[in-house]
Amino acid sequence: MKIFFKENAPKRKKIVVISPHPDDMAISVGGTISILSEKNKVYNFVMTTGYRGVEGNKPKIEKIKIREKECMEECKILKVNQLFLRLDFYDRGIFSIRDVKKVSDELSKIKPKIIILPHRKDLHPTHKTSVEILKRALQNYRGNIDLWEYESLWRLFANNEYNLSFYFPESIMEKKLKAILAHKSQIKRNRYDVAAKSLSALRSVIVAEQGIGGYGKKKRLPPYAEVFRKSKLQEFLGVSFF
Repeated sequence: MKIFFKENAPKRKKIVVISPHPDDMAISVGGTISILSEKNKVYNFVMTTGYRGVEGNKPKIEKIKIREKECMEECKILKVNQLFLRLDFYDRGIFSIRDVKKVSDELSKIKPKIIILPHRKDLHPTHKTSVEILKRALQNYRGNIDLWEYESLWRLFANNEYNLSFYFPESIMEKKLKAILAHKSQIKRNRYDVAAKSLSALRSVIVAEQGIGGYGKKKRLPPYAEVFRKSKLQEFLGVSFF
């Protein structure tokens, strides 16, 4: 189990986060990204517009503007560069070569060393399709790259499924919550802030007790954590997602 804190976090790297919807980065990995963005260049690949998550009878284009404006506020809080890819599969139901090429082209420009993406067993269809598009976009990628899969509120890790954790204090949790709350249209529907904070508090306890070993004998750790499954590119490419 690799344990990261602010003090030993990766530095001077280009990092891409895959956000199937505009709010996924903040909800799932907002604490980790808040730390990483201090000494790395972080890019948020917002795969879809997520307009269906906006309630009411507003026109589609207005709903898109609402969600992307909220995402820009989130990225400002977390100090991240956002790229709105607006992939077609969100409306078409299936992804296309055009979707894959959009992602591939952006990866070729950025050349990230770390990609942070949804868990390979995430059951949400938009998350699942986003990961499959990424996998295809990476088929001919050249370079050393690490994949960090994150858990979401739609698919939590079993205890043996993660091998990396990021611990953070209350001050970072406050920033994560601020980023989540920037998505006002979504908080109206569900209190993702409450769920995300609860999960991070739970992870802090579980990793300390089970993941690190010693069952309570380790020194006191920060109160929040986010967990990941780290793998190399070839291992990731060998995974079947459908």
